[in-house]
Amino acid sequence: MAAVKAYPFAEPTARGDFRPMPATWLNGERWEDDVVADALEMIEQERRMGSDGQKAFAAARAKWAAEGGSGRMPKREDFEMGVMA
Repeated sequence: MAAVKAYPFAEPTARGDFRPMPATWLNGERWEDDVVADALEMIEQERRMGSDGQKAFAAARAKWAAEGGSGRMPKREDFEMGVMA
């Protein structure tokens, strides 16, 4: 069920607006797709960061972008353990 929630059905795909039918998604074991694994990892990272960490991460990313993207880009894992928080 976590894979179903994590699958980016609403996101644009490389093939355009194609979305797999539920039966096709299940029969094709699409929950094992890399995109699902990546989404599940992102959800887990956000859980570990907590709401304060998520806010700090968003602020750090916005600041980094506003400064022209120079230097090291902030990453989610930096905020999991309070490295940059």
